[in-house]
Amino acid sequence: MSDTTNQGSVQNQTQLQQLTFNFQNSSDPNLELRILNQVHSAGRQLGRISAVVDVLLDAVAGNYALGTVEGRAAIDDFRKMESEIAESKRAYSTEYFIARLEALRREDAPAYDATVSRLRAFLDAAPPAGGFAPIPPMT
Repeated sequence: MSDTTNQGSVQNQTQLQQLTFNFQNSSDPNLELRILNQVHSAGRQLGRISAVVDVLLDAVAGNYALGTVEGRAAIDDFRKMESEIAESKRAYSTEYFIARLEALRREDAPAYDATVSRLRAFLDAAPPAGGFAPIPPMT
C-alpha cells in the first residue's frame, strides 16, 4: 500500500503551522492533492463552505440573508468553487481528452496531425502502467 499522505508547511508572519492531509480513503488521492495544490486550497474550500453555511443558517432563522449582496456573493463563490473543482476533474478524464482532440481535428488539422503523431510515438515507447512488457503480436 502506498502512502498517500501529503505533509506541507504553511508559514505566516507570526507562526509556523504543520498541516497533514491523509488521502488514504480517497478513490483518487492524486486528484485530491492536485485540487488542493492547483485549484482551491483546503482553507479556501473550508472558508467558502463556512460562508455558505452561515448564510443558510441565517436564512433558516428567518433572516432573509439569501437576498443580501453578501449572501448571494457567498453562494456564488461556493458554486464557482464547486464548478472549478468539477472542471478540474473533467479536464483529466479520458472523455475530455478525446473531446479536445476532436475539437483540434476540426479546428486545426495540421496541429491535430502533429499531436496524434507525438501521442503515437509516446504510446509506442511507453511501458504499460502495470510494469509488464507488452505481449508481442502473434505471427
